[in-house]
Amino acid sequence: MKTYILYIDRPLSIEYAADCRNTVSKFNLDFEMCEGLCGLQNRELTRKTGLKINTIEYASEYCGTVGHIEIWKSIAQSGEIGVVLEHDCVVMGDYSKLTVGDGQILFLGPRMFHRSHYEFPADEEVDYYDVNHYNGAHAYMITPATAAMLLAELDRIKTILMPIDGLLGLKNKFNMQLRTVDPSFVISEIGTHRKSFNFDQPDTTNRKYFPKFLKGVLDRVSLPPIAEYKFTTDWFTEHIPHWLETFKIANINFEDKIDVLEIGTYEGRSTCWILDNMLLNIDSRMDAIDSFLEDTKLYEAFVKNISIAKNPEKMKMWAGDSRVYLPMLLNIEKKYDFIYIDGCHKTEIVIIDGLCAYHLLKDNGVIIFSNYDYEEEGQLTVKPALEKLEKMLPIKPVLTGLQYSYMKK
Repeated sequence: MKTYILYIDRPLSIEYAADCRNTVSKFNLDFEMCEGLCGLQNRELTRKTGLKINTIEYASEYCGTVGHIEIWKSIAQSGEIGVVLEHDCVVMGDYSKLTVGDGQILFLGPRMFHRSHYEFPADEEVDYYDVNHYNGAHAYMITPATAAMLLAELDRIKTILMPIDGLLGLKNKFNMQLRTVDPSFVISEIGTHRKSFNFDQPDTTNRKYFPKFLKGVLDRVSLPPIAEYKFTTDWFTEHIPHWLETFKIANINFEDKIDVLEIGTYEGRSTCWILDNMLLNIDSRMDAIDSFLEDTKLYEAFVKNISIAKNPEKMKMWAGDSRVYLPMLLNIEKKYDFIYIDGCHKTEIVIIDGLCAYHLLKDNGVIIFSNYDYEEEGQLTVKPALEKLEKMLPIKPVLTGLQYSYMKK
């Protein structure tokens, strides 16, 4: 196992990297200092790497990203597991016995304001957790095979889609298995290291804290806040097994290009699940329609949740009545592999949404209707709508229950 410490030729970065090197040396870990690029604009980076960058902003972040890519090349060629540390990292424990598999990215610890606020609990056994997101690519471990996979994907798409934090932990653009360890073996000390590369203030949020890490935290008030989804209700999670079984029967593979339409989003819990789990293919896309009942706060909550999902740039939001936007989508001949209908539950509206959805659906595509047992004033409203649609349309029931799923014959 070898550790690669990434820094740039700037006094502060050199100072931080020397500190990081000292904490690595404390545990007798093999390391290599890696000088990254700095001061190059994105056009220059494209010329240097042959990889397109789709923005003129964040040049210093893309310089850092190219530094990571160069380290991946070293790891792929070395034949041994590599640990990548950005210059503001502090090693708190000996990570040489940790394990990581091919196709995995193992994150070694979160951001903290000061190292003095954390004592590594050396007597604790290590737990591994799968995570959907991880804030920061400051400290992670990968195998040579994983490094080769990352490089192969870059070579395929010829583009650096976003800076390194997004590529790996925040958006997982390479669709790797993301994992982390508890307790944390490394922290990024953002309190003392006020500047990260050319930025005055690095990101000061994390995604989640785990029990053994918290056991070693001496001052929890000092922890950066958590950037997480905020939902007031959960009407969706119980339906995930139904969805997965439906997709299995319909032979919908998340690795393939998928086009999704959602009617009715509320706070975005199902929307975020789709963005996090279904749109893995680079060409997959999603449209979503919700009136939000003219509720500005609900719309703001939806936008905040979507902003931290994996693939928000793959989604287009239509804020308004489905009876306006569905005919518009029909007019432009949009077609979808999967349509989820969870909007207005009045019988006549469900029928209209269902009719439009059928004509927007690709052959062998799937429609799922929510709230089969929904009642208004003691009367079922969704159930009679679906009974009428089954008579009107050539659709084949797939699964029944609280939600009903159909395939287009």
